[in-house]
Amino acid sequence: MDIENQVKEVLTFFKGLTYNEVEKKIIGRIYILNEDYYEVEINFTDFPNSLPVVKELLTRIPIKADRHTYTDNGSLCFTTRANAEILLKTKIKTLKDFINHILIPYLRNNSYYEIHNKYFSNEYSHGTLGVMESYKDILMINDNYKIARLILDRIEGRNLKFKDLCYCNSNLPLKKCKNGKHEKAYRTFKLISSDTLTNDLVKIIEFLKLD
Repeated sequence: MDIENQVKEVLTFFKGLTYNEVEKKIIGRIYILNEDYYEVEINFTDFPNSLPVVKELLTRIPIKADRHTYTDNGSLCFTTRANAEILLKTKIKTLKDFINHILIPYLRNNSYYEIHNKYFSNEYSHGTLGVMESYKDILMINDNYKIARLILDRIEGRNLKFKDLCYCNSNLPLKKCKNGKHEKAYRTFKLISSDTLTNDLVKIIEFLKLD
């Protein structure tokens, strides 16, 4: 579906939104539950190469790193760059997908925080620690050094084959380890671009030096 039809689909499904054709942005109100709503601005000029950039316009969400916003431009921080690439290659195919599966859950989580002073669903930490947490989830292991090694191997073109021993040191073939879950995890890991892996590895090495 081309981007114009995606915009039409969004405007049909989310009645509080309008399209600013001059600025190429979707602006307006998104209801997330009953009368709870947020005013947002959605810039999708680089979608689907990257997730849309969203700003919340009523200052309900403080521009603070620990509230999952970028302090340099005030936009919302949805996930790590690696996870975003995986989502764009697997789950987020249209702007409607993005709003339903990324933006609305993020906003609902913020509403929960406003009441309970904590997030309903687990959020990655800010900065490099959050990058590490995301790779632990992607690869389903907790060893920081193994994660760094796997990233370096990918960057240098040393990819595991599915008959090779699993990266978790179980001495089982990758395709059989954890009943195939590590094979699936590694396939997902391979969706991350070399540029993102390289950028993240620099951060992870600095993190490990300080650990």
